[in-house]
Amino acid sequence: MDFIKLYNFKPQIGDYVNFIFTEHKENYLSCKLTDYDLNCIMTFQCLTSKKKIKSLKSIAPLNKEKIGIIENIDNNNIELNLINVNKNSDDYFYFIQLNENNHILKKYLNQFIHKYNKNLHLILKNYIYKLESKSSYLNQILESKLDIDFFNFVKNNIKSSKIKTNELKLNIKCYGDINNVIKLFNDTLKQLNTTDINIIQSKISEYIISSNNNLDKFTILLKNNILKYNDIILN
Repeated sequence: MDFIKLYNFKPQIGDYVNFIFTEHKENYLSCKLTDYDLNCIMTFQCLTSKKKIKSLKSIAPLNKEKIGIIENIDNNNIELNLINVNKNSDDYFYFIQLNENNHILKKYLNQFIHKYNKNLHLILKNYIYKLESKSSYLNQILESKLDIDFFNFVKNNIKSSKIKTNELKLNIKCYGDINNVIKLFNDTLKQLNTTDINIIQSKISEYIISSNNNLDKFTILLKNNILKYNDIILN
């Protein structure tokens, strides 16, 4: 997928952002906000609470996307924080949902510009950057009544893919207590508070999840909950 500068504004202090480490400096880490195409830094104090860092390569791998928080903004200098990321907060959960929507939007942006030989910058400038910045771009496009070629392209593709989203195959491997997988599913269903999801283990480590409704929220919650288990891997 081509690089897409999805946002043409600066994030605010306290915002969750996607970023990568680009270089390990002597006193800090160079980073890049991948959705904004902005350079920033992270101090070692904001990287980890450990007093000694044995390996920067393992704790801050280069070019691997992570989620951080904007710690401070001083003119054009942006500082990130990693240790204050709260995966149980509503803000983090909303950001995960937003990431899922943005991933879908980027996919359709790439498909559209390649299929119709369009200029990515012009599509972003004329359509995306004019949307409300504080809410999901994808949701705004789906709710829009404007007759715009790109908007219609996204709507039609979403509509045709909805049938596929009603069934999901997951490969989940457990290297410990198999009851943890059952607990993982039960906790996720409890968070959703729904009875409209059916889970079948079709093969060893293969599970089929089906529903009359969209399974996006279920997938997001499951991926978040699986981080609590050291003996379960989602392939």
